[in-house]
Amino acid sequence: MSFDAQITELNTNIKALIAALAAAGTVSAASTGTAADAGTATTTKTSTAKGKTKTAEKSGPTREEMVAALTEVKEKFGAAEAKAIITKVGAAKMAEIADDKIGSAFTLAKAKLEASSADDDNNDDDGL
Repeated sequence: MSFDAQITELNTNIKALIAALAAAGTVSAASTGTAADAGTATTTKTSTAKGKTKTAEKSGPTREEMVAALTEVKEKFGAAEAKAIITKVGAAKMAEIADDKIGSAFTLAKAKLEASSADDDNNDDDGL
């Protein structure tokens, strides 16, 4: 089987899995795993206790988005700045960041990047 045929087969299998999960109510049917869906992953959990059904939705940045943001912080400001964010969310290494802390780490990294961007905008060299 050629490489292209293998990729096509994998994509077909992934789409089938997403459809099955969506039918089971464990993921949003709109979630396709594409870059356009980044940061909008939705998970739905349903449980029954004494005939009652509870549904909880969780959305936020993915681990991949968090890694990308922390990597950008590391490239712009150095490893010490990225490490400070990782430590602030209670981990020793990026890989050890708990799933429930991904959003916090992502938010801190984006805030650092945006603050830097704002500083760059305010420090325009316009000759004044």
